[in-house]
Amino acid sequence: LYQLLSMKSMWAIHIIIFVKVELISEITEVQTSIVATGLLGKLGNKGAVGCSFVYRSVNRFAFVSSHLAARVTRITERESNFVDIVSGLKLGGSDAVDFIHNFDHVFWMGDLNNRVDMGKHGTQKEFDKCVALSKQKRISRLAPYDQLAVLMNGNYSVFTGFQEGEIKFPPTYRMERGVGQTWEYNNKKNQNPSWTDRVLWRSCQGKDGRVHLKEYNACHELVQSDHRPVYASFMI
Repeated sequence: LYQLLSMKSMWAIHIIIFVKVELISEITEVQTSIVATGLLGKLGNKGAVGCSFVYRSVNRFAFVSSHLAARVTRITERESNFVDIVSGLKLGGSDAVDFIHNFDHVFWMGDLNNRVDMGKHGTQKEFDKCVALSKQKRISRLAPYDQLAVLMNGNYSVFTGFQEGEIKFPPTYRMERGVGQTWEYNNKKNQNPSWTDRVLWRSCQGKDGRVHLKEYNACHELVQSDHRPVYASFMI
């Protein structure tokens, strides 16, 4: 059995933490926080909600759910969103410049809104190419053009030290609502099929080998949204 430990929302951004009933007594210092990064840095349509706690007195965990700036060209805005969230979430005390360095393990998930961009994003030709590769599940042909992977593997200030499991599933956005295993992508202004929704993690120095990814996948059979849900499971 599981018990609700914490829940926090800001507009349509949510985080809900459940814990096994027998472990509730082992958890202390539960905290929540929000950061809005929408219009003028005030609106909560973009930003993040976070929850943190300490397990068995020494294991410090933080979880973040975020929605970053949309559109293929807004890489700089997404970088700015990330910086604002890291500096703005009030979790784990104020001993560090940002909350990340207060924890052994940080799990960050949500609509990070990075896109697949082969250089001519927004054109019918590139859209058709990406749709064809997505339907054929030729992940290796699309992955090198994923904006988030490029940022994480380059000399950028976004998600430094974070890890992600290998993506083995087709892009999960922008799908047709109500359409299942036919893998139909909706052509909204020739936006390429992309992996907008992601799950990342980061561990502090000396503890990075303690997180083991067991599964990273998408639920393409859940068709209520133009995003297909993405999930990950870990052993720590």
